[in-house]
Amino acid sequence: MARNYKHLTTQERAVVMTMRDDLCSIRSIAKRLCRSASTIGREIKRTADTGLYDANRAHLQCLTRRTTPRRLPKLHADSILLEVVRHQLKLLWSPQKIARKLRLLWPNTPEKTVSHETIYNAIYLHPRGELKRELIACLRHHNQVRKPRSRGTDRRGQIPDMQSIHIRPPEIEDRIIPGHWEGDLIKGAGNRSSVGTLVERTTGFVVRAKMDNATTKAVVHSFFAVLNREPAAMRKTMTYDQGREMHGHKILTERTGVQIYFADPHSPWQRGSNENTNGLLRQYMPKGSDLSIYSQDELDAIALSLNSRPRARLGFESPLVVYTQQIAPPSQVTIGHDGWLYLGDQYEQTLTLTVTRRGSIPADVEAARKIALATAGWEQWLASQGVQAFYIVLGPNKDSVYGEWHLAGRKRSSHRLPIPSSLA
Repeated sequence: MARNYKHLTTQERAVVMTMRDDLCSIRSIAKRLCRSASTIGREIKRTADTGLYDANRAHLQCLTRRTTPRRLPKLHADSILLEVVRHQLKLLWSPQKIARKLRLLWPNTPEKTVSHETIYNAIYLHPRGELKRELIACLRHHNQVRKPRSRGTDRRGQIPDMQSIHIRPPEIEDRIIPGHWEGDLIKGAGNRSSVGTLVERTTGFVVRAKMDNATTKAVVHSFFAVLNREPAAMRKTMTYDQGREMHGHKILTERTGVQIYFADPHSPWQRGSNENTNGLLRQYMPKGSDLSIYSQDELDAIALSLNSRPRARLGFESPLVVYTQQIAPPSQVTIGHDGWLYLGDQYEQTLTLTVTRRGSIPADVEAARKIALATAGWEQWLASQGVQAFYIVLGPNKDSVYGEWHLAGRKRSSHRLPIPSSLA
C-alpha cells in the first residue's frame, strides 16, 4: 500500500538539530521521529557544507526549493513539440508512428523527441475541454479513458488441472502421426450461437459439432458425440485455447480418451490449423450469421464439402482421401474369391448402397460421410487392379452395401462393399 509522504516540519528539524548536538546517530533520530533513516540522512546532508546542522537554515532552504520552478514537460501547453504532435495526430498518425518519426528526424536531439507513452499521457491527462476531445478523436479507437497497459492476472473461472501445450509430446508438432486434433468454437451474431470445430493436424480433416450454447456442459456433450464417431486410433490428443467452455476437459477425456492440451493465452499461432480452417468455414457460415439454424446433418454436409477440397500441403489431395488412407491404407484392401472388397479383417457391419448412375448424391448425409470415408482411399488401388470405373450411391434399403465397377476385359460386376465397424 502506498504511503503519504510528508515534509519535515519546523519542530522535527529542531529535534534533529538538538539530537545531532548530543551526537545521536541518524537511526536513533529516525526512530524518535518515526521517520525513515534515509529521510533524516538526506536532510542532514543538504546542510552539511558548514559541518553543523542548523534547523532554521534548513527550513529556509526548504522554502526556497519549493518556489524554484520545476522543469516543464516536453508536451506542455505552449510547446512547439505539442503543436507538431497535434498536427500529425490530425493526419491520423498513431502515437507510435509519431514517436518513431521524430526519433528518425532528430536522433541526437532528445528535446525534440518524445515517446508514444508521453503522447498518450499528454492526451489523456489534459484537462477536460474541446482540445482533449479533438485529440482523442484523432486516435483509432476514440476511447475516452485509456485502458491500463498491465491488467494483471485474470482470475475469473480458471480452468483446473490444465495441461500446457509446452508438455505436449514432440511428435505432435511434426504432424507425422495422425490422431491429434485442434479445437475451437466459432461464434455467431452477438455471440448468441456457437459451432464447435475440430481439425486433425496431419490430414486437415474437419469435424463440426452443433452447440445448443457455449456452456461447459453443452461443449463437452457435443465434442463427445462427434469425437466418438471417429476410430479410436484417431482419437489421441486435442489442443484447445483457454476458453472457459473447456472447464470440463477432464470429463471429455474420460469419455473419449482424448488428452487435452491448452495453448498459451492470446497465441492463435499455436493452433494454426484450426484458425486457418475457421477462416475457410466462414465461406459457408459468414460472420454475423445465426449459427443456431444449422442442424448437425447440415454441419456434416459443410464439413464433407470442405474435406473434399484439395489442399496444397497435401499435394493437392483432399483431406478426406488422406484421412481415409490413415485409417486403412489401400494395401489392406483385397478382393476376395466371393467378390467382396475386404478392408483388413473388418467386414462384419455393412450399409446399404445400390448402384444407379455416376454422380448420384446420397440424401442421408451421415451415410454419405461413412461411405466416402470407407471408399475415398481405394481409388488408386482399384485403378492398379484394372478397375476402369467405380460408382456408388445410396439405395432405398439399409441392410447391405453394393458397388459396381468395370474390370479390364471383364463384364460389369456388382459386389457388396464392407464398411469398417468403426465407421458404421
